[in-house]
Amino acid sequence: MPIIKEADAAYLREQLATLLTKQVRVRLFTEPSSALFVPGKPTCETCTEAEALMKEVAELSDLVYLEIIDVSAQPDLAQEAGISLIPTIAVDDGADAGVRFSGLPDGYEFSSFVETLVAAGSDTGHGLSAESLERLESLTADVEIKTFVTPT
Repeated sequence: MPIIKEADAAYLREQLATLLTKQVRVRLFTEPSSALFVPGKPTCETCTEAEALMKEVAELSDLVYLEIIDVSAQPDLAQEAGISLIPTIAVDDGADAGVRFSGLPDGYEFSSFVETLVAAGSDTGHGLSAESLERLESLTADVEIKTFVTPT
């Protein structure tokens, strides 16, 4: 059963066809679910749903490339990308920009995810003014920005 309703999928397909101008990479860091319970080993509550959702999103546009990374099989890739939680979804234009979604981006988070997808896949997606870009260029060290989405 699809996660994205058909009417919403049709709308998103149309919007992505209009807004995406270049390929955008979605990397899902996940772990396969198992029927085996191992005491002391945390299980991923939403990995299966996150994978299903990302597969549906990738089917909406030929410009969305999905890469699924099993962190138990490829821990070096997760460590290299700075991934400590699963599921984590990295969105970028091929060069890791450090944009991450931890957990399942559903509900209110899904619209933020789609906006990020469009920003990474369009030439002017960031929407920043020339002044903001100039100020960002003057930064001399990396800056970490965390945004939390919550219904209020």
